[in-house]
Amino acid sequence: MPYWLDWIKRDSRFPLPAQVKKGLMSEEEAKNALASGADPIRLSVEKWDRIVNIMDSIAAQPLPLLYMHDFIEYMGFRTCAMCMDSISKYKSSKGKIQYGSDKCKVCPLAAIDQCTKKGSTYDQIEELMLLPSLDVPHEIETERMTQIAFLCRKMKANQEGMQKLEDDSAQ
Repeated sequence: MPYWLDWIKRDSRFPLPAQVKKGLMSEEEAKNALASGADPIRLSVEKWDRIVNIMDSIAAQPLPLLYMHDFIEYMGFRTCAMCMDSISKYKSSKGKIQYGSDKCKVCPLAAIDQCTKKGSTYDQIEELMLLPSLDVPHEIETERMTQIAFLCRKMKANQEGMQKLEDDSAQ
């Protein structure tokens, strides 16, 4: 292994390039869109669509797993319009949220795949992304990136399914 590769792996993470960050949905963007009346499900589908597209650009980078630490902040509940909407609805009807899973009681996605449950699609993504990336053979790194990309696509498909159900019930 070249000496510089060993040095890079010791650092264990790279910051996401600014261009990549611009393509992801920030917490502020999600909040502003909801405040402007955007549909939370459509907004969440858009978030995961962006994530899936950017996963491809990260996968093409050398040592792609080293980008995951900064990438995960764009995947969680702080950028999820359905979580934001569910938190607001839960607080309006029940008051204070005591547990992270309380919001799931009013989230439409929780009926399909509750993000806060062990083994959920989101939990699997998070676990794969947070695994150490030091001294990971290239084949394993490639497999992990493939698994993360697959799970991100599944998350997007779950939310598209919710959108279809909502659209069908509105007719």
